[in-house]
Amino acid sequence: MLVLDEQSPRPLLENGAPLRSVVDEDRELSPGWHALVAFISSPSEVAIEQRQFQIELDLPSSKPTSGCVLVEPAGTVFVAPGRAVELVAAPLTPEVAQFEYYLAEEPTRHLRVPALEAAQVAGLPSGDHRLGVRCYDEHSALVGQNQRVVTVNADR
Repeated sequence: MLVLDEQSPRPLLENGAPLRSVVDEDRELSPGWHALVAFISSPSEVAIEQRQFQIELDLPSSKPTSGCVLVEPAGTVFVAPGRAVELVAAPLTPEVAQFEYYLAEEPTRHLRVPALEAAQVAGLPSGDHRLGVRCYDEHSALVGQNQRVVTVNADR
């Protein structure tokens, strides 16, 4: 799976595929620095590769604005009533040791797990929800956070 910045995740592409194939239809790739994250799974593990690249402008390389990115879910999610939605994040800096997944409209509803672990949230009604992830280092200092709006369509 490939994720470009905060775009929707895409399946791995064939060698030589154009960059526009990982950009959402309603978005453009702006000049500046971008992050491309690849998840490559094998029977025994999931490898994560992250690369930063620049488009058009000659800017100095900078630290990512967030230490992590929420990869899944994205866009519209179809779930049966009462079923869980899986939350998956990726670290963008090596110091990330823990993820804390949360639902923005319910501040007390959060779950902290070791980095690279997913979480599930159940009972989301149909509609838009702001889901997020905070990332912390090994001393529990906040490294960054990321949010996205996801539309849940619960089958009745």
